[in-house]
Amino acid sequence: IGTKYEIPKNKIPMLVFVMCMSHRGGFENRRAIRQSWKRNILNAAFFVGERACEIPHQARSTRWSCIPKREATITEMQAYQKELQNEKMRLQEENDSNRDMVMLDMKDFYRALPKKLKLAYEWSIRNTQAQWFLKLDDDSAVRVGGLESLLSRIDTTRMYVIGKIRRRVAVPKSGKWSDPEYSFSTYPTFANGAEGHVVSRKVAEKVYLHNGIEYQGEDVSLGIWISE
Repeated sequence: IGTKYEIPKNKIPMLVFVMCMSHRGGFENRRAIRQSWKRNILNAAFFVGERACEIPHQARSTRWSCIPKREATITEMQAYQKELQNEKMRLQEENDSNRDMVMLDMKDFYRALPKKLKLAYEWSIRNTQAQWFLKLDDDSAVRVGGLESLLSRIDTTRMYVIGKIRRRVAVPKSGKWSDPEYSFSTYPTFANGAEGHVVSRKVAEKVYLHNGIEYQGEDVSLGIWISE
């Protein structure tokens, strides 16, 4: 798992590590976060896929997948390759300047979020001593101090998932969140992804070691993996 992120040295051991999920093109969101809630926060990093989907957007089956709908034209491929080259250069400059991005060994597209979550847990377990891991999207904010105050009162040795808990949610069969691979009519209990969720270290360890199917979303996938 490649990275330029530098773990703070000689600091008080962190209780919680913030894993901010960000896509390759999320430059403005990351800039806004660095200027707001992440300012002076050392126990947080952006997690981004090392590789882009190789299919031009207009040739994909959906905006959120990396599956071809048709063969891309030469003109589309040339324009997309130029776009990816510029994106790669900007990412390199951003990472060199900020040193707060973990580049994960994966293709970066929306439906790959479950894989990104597992790789982020693996990296965070291997590289930090944090007892809690917050998964957050790059269009959200967190009050780190308040979160640490809450988590300091909870037993870190047990398996916990903290967030907006949803139960008996019907499995969608069409649209952006369709999940044809999941055979049941409702999902196991899970923490909704949009609000972010916190897991204890023991949960993160078990999840990244679990050889489970990656379903349509990282939140429902986490619930299914824990159920399994």
